[in-house]
Amino acid sequence: AVTDYGSLDNLMIFNRSKELAIYVLKWAESVTKEQQNKAFQEFVGETLKIGAKLAGGYSFGFEADYLGANIAYTKKALKCCNLALALLQAQKNEKYFSKHQYPIFHEQIFEIRNDIGIYVQELRDRFYNLK
Repeated sequence: AVTDYGSLDNLMIFNRSKELAIYVLKWAESVTKEQQNKAFQEFVGETLKIGAKLAGGYSFGFEADYLGANIAYTKKALKCCNLALALLQAQKNEKYFSKHQYPIFHEQIFEIRNDIGIYVQELRDRFYNLK
């Protein structure tokens, strides 16, 4: 998506969420079908939605009439992060997480979530400054 503010690829949290999605998909392929329970599938799904929601918001642009939709979609990405973290924490002791894997996922999602929260505030500030 290209807007007057540049390409979506210039949005660092989108790039980080895309990298996380790739990492999660590669990891998910290593988990056997027998181990893949509902929480596992929901965790993978919510993690993949983060970047999609950010892209959806960005596609609305930054003009006053559409900035609210951008904020709404970005908040959906934030919700996906929160749900992914909750699902991750609920599965902490599952065999498909190695001792090293769980903290990596937790740290990455936690940091992306915090950065999305800051981005939402920046979008809100921009909205109020346009009035």
